[in-house]
Amino acid sequence: MKTRWLVWLTVQWSLVALGQGTLNFANVNSAVGLNAPIIGLDGKTNLQGPGWFSELQAGPTLNSLASIATTGFSTQAPGYFNGGVVTIPNVPSGSTAWCVISAYPSIPFADAAFNLFYGASPPFQVVLGGGEGGGGIPPGLPAPLLGLTSFEVALRLRSHLTTTNTLSLSWAGFPRGKYQLEASPDLNPGHWVAVTNAATFDGYLFHVTIPAPQTQGSIFYRLLQFPQTF
Repeated sequence: MKTRWLVWLTVQWSLVALGQGTLNFANVNSAVGLNAPIIGLDGKTNLQGPGWFSELQAGPTLNSLASIATTGFSTQAPGYFNGGVVTIPNVPSGSTAWCVISAYPSIPFADAAFNLFYGASPPFQVVLGGGEGGGGIPPGLPAPLLGLTSFEVALRLRSHLTTTNTLSLSWAGFPRGKYQLEASPDLNPGHWVAVTNAATFDGYLFHVTIPAPQTQGSIFYRLLQFPQTF
């Protein structure tokens, strides 16, 4: 009985000493080769200043991602953000956390009426730092966001069901250009076809109404943008 008690105490002490994992919520770190600027709506200019937010979502698994922190973009170095050191709940130092970085306008993200521009990184894994001698990179220091790559902010296609059981799809009319809405029964690249329903424009948003389908099944929609030529 004494032996079991001593082993249990040893295990508990190890977990407490390890502590919660930390990372550096920034998309540039020359010491480790991290350089992942976030690109704006035109596909060329990096995001800049207080008009845009970056958000960190992280967790022990892909199915448990939670919002951890948000920060603005630099006014001096377009495309870059630095939200400082953050702690990832439920992931000890030296353990691996899944992370996703997103970017959107500084209008509150939950406001569906305006949240029409959005970009996000592919999920990536980070071995967290922090703790008393934990297994961070390097030990004891917050881990950099290694694995993060540059991504673009783009128009976000919004949808909602109307009271007449039709589907309303909308997107912003900026940046200027030609837009093509497409649909597919699956994500096979060869199955996308143009949606021919006429779009209306209210001065800010384009709207397309899709009648309720006659058969059951999934339908995927995507929006293509073609730059306007002058």
